Amino acid sequence: MTGQKIYLITNSSEHYLPDLTGWKNSDVTILCKLLQIPYTINGNGRVTYTNYPTGTNIKEITNLEITLG
Repeated sequence: MTGQKIYLITNSSEHYLPDLTGWKNSDVTILCKLLQIPYTINGNGRVTYTNYPTGTNIKEITNLEITLG
């Protein structure tokens, strides 16, 4: 399917939050479930804001708040 994201999860013990700006709701949901990140999504559209910056270690995230707009 054109425009669909492919997720590559390595056996590394460290994973970091990618830049989610512009991602669709469904893409963010898949990523959070794959990496077992607790999350809350508010709004409709594409990602405009997250409460953790790009590059944050996934282990540090207690709840990823995602705003769509």
